[in-house]
Amino acid sequence: MHFPIISKNPGRAIVLILSAMLFAVPPSPAQRTPSQDDQNFRISSAIDALKSGNLDTAERILIGELRRGVRSALVFHNLGVIAQERGNHSLAIARFREAAQLQPLGRDEVGTRHQTNRG
Repeated sequence: MHFPIISKNPGRAIVLILSAMLFAVPPSPAQRTPSQDDQNFRISSAIDALKSGNLDTAERILIGELRRGVRSALVFHNLGVIAQERGNHSLAIARFREAAQLQPLGRDEVGTRHQTNRG
């Protein structure tokens, strides 16, 4: 299987995987509602589209989540990745800042996770 975006920038694969691990902490099964399961499915579909290089589909799904009122660091982070891939760095920064406001991480924590996953 060939992933065009990942093969151009192998470090990007690490960013996508880390973002999924850092921001995708689902509620326990007892706390989930059918709408949360639907939301998780849609966001997972957007991430899959992003991984396969289909930026338009990923963006459409993620913008749809914002219109549904979802305020998720994962959504904003991935919208930032899409903007970055398109070369719109000012929008990417704004999206990453929004993600950080929703789920702030200390520099040491980010650095520790990054170093731990470098192998």
